[in-house]
Amino acid sequence: MKFLIYLLAGVLAALSLSGTALAENGNVTTVEHYRSAYNDYFYGPIACSGAHQTGKNFGQWGQDSFTCTSTTGNPLPGVSPDQSIDLATTNGWYSDYWYFIASPGFRLYATSLTGQVSDDGMSFSAVASY
Repeated sequence: MKFLIYLLAGVLAALSLSGTALAENGNVTTVEHYRSAYNDYFYGPIACSGAHQTGKNFGQWGQDSFTCTSTTGNPLPGVSPDQSIDLATTNGWYSDYWYFIASPGFRLYATSLTGQVSDDGMSFSAVASY
C-alpha cells in the first residue's frame, strides 16, 4: 500500500513534464523537465525537479540532472551539510524520470552519480548517468 501511495504521489507531481530538442552540429539533444515527490527510503519526504537529457553525449539511457528538497521543513536525514554524494553513499540510485515518467515502475539504476548536499542540509543536487 505504501508503494502505491508513493507511486501515486510521484505521478501526480510529475504531471508538469515539458521537453525541448536542441541541435548542435547535426547532433540532437533532447531535454525533458520533470518533477516528482515521494518518501525516499534514505532521504525521507522529498520533492525533486530535474532535467532528463538524451543524445550522443549522454549514453544509451541518458542523464538526469536534478535537485531534491526536504518537504518536512527539517534537514534531510542520513546526510551532513555539504556532504558529497555518489553511488556508494546512496547505496545505488535509480532514475525518477524513468520510474515516474517514461515507464512508470521501471527501475533504471545509475552507472554513475555525483552530487552535493546543500550547506543547510535541506536539499541535494546531483547528476546521474544511466
